[in-house]
Amino acid sequence: MRTRVVWLTAFFWIGFIVFGPSHAQEVENLLANGGFEDGVIEPWGFWGDATAEVVTELVGAAVPEVPIEGNSSLHITVNSAGANDWDYGLNQGGYVFEAGKKYTVSAFLKCKEGTLDFRIKPELAADPWSGYSDQVFTMTDEWAEYSVTTPVFTEDTSPGSITFHIAFAAGEFWIDDVRFYEGEPVSTESVVVGDFEGGLDGWWAGDDFTLSNSPTGATTGTEAMQVDGPGGWHIDAVLDLKPHQALLGTTVTTITADVTAFDADMTTGWMQVQMVINGEDPIGWQELGMQDVTRDGQPYTYTWVIPDALTSAMAGVDDTIGWFELMLVTNLDGGSVTKFYIDNVQLVP
Repeated sequence: MRTRVVWLTAFFWIGFIVFGPSHAQEVENLLANGGFEDGVIEPWGFWGDATAEVVTELVGAAVPEVPIEGNSSLHITVNSAGANDWDYGLNQGGYVFEAGKKYTVSAFLKCKEGTLDFRIKPELAADPWSGYSDQVFTMTDEWAEYSVTTPVFTEDTSPGSITFHIAFAAGEFWIDDVRFYEGEPVSTESVVVGDFEGGLDGWWAGDDFTLSNSPTGATTGTEAMQVDGPGGWHIDAVLDLKPHQALLGTTVTTITADVTAFDADMTTGWMQVQMVINGEDPIGWQELGMQDVTRDGQPYTYTWVIPDALTSAMAGVDDTIGWFELMLVTNLDGGSVTKFYIDNVQLVP
């Protein structure tokens, strides 16, 4: 999946300066290469009757999806069940669990089809191989985040290892965005506000526009939203953000969407797309930045960053606000029509 990002420039007027809070989702990941973006498995260790490779596509997945974070994930094939669940595994060691601290280990996993068991085990990487709040989970064929949190350590404990046991049964799965950090669990799971499977997920059309479901442009599942309307600058589609106010005022840092456009569908020589957050005071009309759309029939992921000042404003409202909306806006040659496809719209921590 191709990815583009735009940063919103914040403007401040003299006498009115808002200092936004730090986003709650920002934690220091103590692991190296937890998202496998280095393109190799190292420094992770791997053992047993299984194979592992870093991939950029989830080939053969019963539920088509892309890597949950970045461009890569680790694909693992377990060839046979082991006599013990720890006979095959994945780990990263060399850590010290420090006295007076607790730690959380989290990861996203999905299997090729059906379900598959696995264990997350923060452990002492030496005899007696003590585990600290280790737990067996059952992954499904869709991405989900799983985590365990250790008790507070009463003394420095080493050598520490972050370990996954995977010898429960034969099967294939993917793992991504593995994190090890101090403290209680902090979720990184995005909220999907548009996967358009069998409907429009609450989006409604702007003036002179029509919205419909289409298999073209689908990047997750089998359907995307087709957008049709006149050329020029327009609000194409709108979504009520009131149900997501609490997240937008605390944890959401970006909005992402997969956009597919075909040059043959339009007569314009250029096209731009952006997201706008619009709400009653103190939010106002907040443009998150136009981005140029590549019209080659391939899906591109566009990312709009929410500045701290806007997060602070959204944190100051509740569900009594008069209106609070996300708007999909395009701009192109006024003599052309507008036609494109959008899928996998997410509010991302």
